[in-house]
Amino acid sequence: MSKSLLATGAASVLLASTIVACASLAPSAEDSSEYSKPVHEHIVQADAQANDDDSSPHHEPLENGYYFDTTHFRIHYMLEGEAAVDAADSDRDGTPDYIELVGETLDYVRDVSINKFGWAAPPPDGDLGGNALYDVYLENLFENEEEDAAGYVVSLEPESIVGDNPNTPDVVETNASISFMALDKSYGGASIENKEALQELQSIAAHEYLHSIQFGYDGEESAEWLWEASAEWMMEEVYPENNSADLWEAYESPDFAPDAEDTDWYGQWLFFRFISERYGHDTVKAVWEIARTQDGYQAIDTALQSVGTTLEEVIRGYRLAMLLNNFEKGSTYPTVRLEGEVTNHFKPTDGVDALGADYMELVGNGPLMVRLDATGLEGRVIGIREGQASVFPMVQNSVTVDGSTFDYLYLIVQNAEWRNAADDEPWLSYQITITPGSDVAVPTQVIDAPNFKAPQVSKRGDYLESIEDEEWDEERTER
Repeated sequence: MSKSLLATGAASVLLASTIVACASLAPSAEDSSEYSKPVHEHIVQADAQANDDDSSPHHEPLENGYYFDTTHFRIHYMLEGEAAVDAADSDRDGTPDYIELVGETLDYVRDVSINKFGWAAPPPDGDLGGNALYDVYLENLFENEEEDAAGYVVSLEPESIVGDNPNTPDVVETNASISFMALDKSYGGASIENKEALQELQSIAAHEYLHSIQFGYDGEESAEWLWEASAEWMMEEVYPENNSADLWEAYESPDFAPDAEDTDWYGQWLFFRFISERYGHDTVKAVWEIARTQDGYQAIDTALQSVGTTLEEVIRGYRLAMLLNNFEKGSTYPTVRLEGEVTNHFKPTDGVDALGADYMELVGNGPLMVRLDATGLEGRVIGIREGQASVFPMVQNSVTVDGSTFDYLYLIVQNAEWRNAADDEPWLSYQITITPGSDVAVPTQVIDAPNFKAPQVSKRGDYLESIEDEEWDEERTER
């Protein structure tokens, strides 16, 4: 460990930079107990060489600043000015307690990510920031109105593109990039005693460090949602006891594509949780290993094919799991938003986006023939009784189920297509019709559903109010 006062001038040259940011746990400046809605950034900044923009990120020592070295990180901080950290130093070793806590947290995150889970370490940056250790800058993120992130990772382009990551000797990358990280100067007073603020520091550090790792695989990965969703997932993998990742966006808008601009990419972490629970942590890691040469959905599909399945099949299982809350911690999750209740005929106001799904409750007794009028969509009726779910896939867009034999009956309308997800109009419309039927179908699956709770019909935007009486981990919606 080492520390030193730095007094160097700030360089004025900055080329285009890519920023990946996390704000899923950001407290307000006025009250650190309040939390803002998650936001995210993946920004390519304009070339600042001509306009001498000193407000843009710089990968260099801080003027009149200090640094503290751990085994793998150099932490840059200030003791004066708006970015000053709390100078309290209980062990009187010359380094503020908060700086030591940040260092311990980062070293733990790195150890779990690299040594336990087997991710490749980010490429070294030479002597940028003063030496080859990974640079972390502590800033005044929450009290600065211009900042909209709880932390971020920056790769300055084009000079930060190293091509091949030397930490992967058996693989040759073409777009690996060096980067640096920014965290908040306090996170509302993070300390061993302040558990809530400490958990915030831990979770954001884990999220941001995966961004650092991602830059080492493919600094030019075009699927922006993939950066944020997998980093949020990693936050839960490194600190599973914190339960910090947001859930409500995924459950409120299941009909959106994971990469939709109008939804929150952070909330899509649950999809990667489903993958890691069924196919292992390494399968999600493989997505980024494959992202060296493939992008977005194609990288995910290739990774899933390596474990004997496909993206289409996994999405089907994921959308069913959301209805039943068939996740390891599903008993603490909310319920999915229902698009409507169907007694005889139903047509939604929008439709279903690529890889999205609508959920509806079916109402009726006796044999019910459920018909889906749509092109490019598929339907499944799910009957719930005594903690078990019976699955009835539609054949030629219809299926007959005896409503009298179930406590609850639901229809999942799903768009399993992903190859055309980039089209301007990927949303597909549909209509549902229920009529008396005969020749009741036999379920193709009967699975245990111990975490099932009956969901509610609500409009998008009214979802949180509709689930306020449910028994689940409500802190997840407050962050």
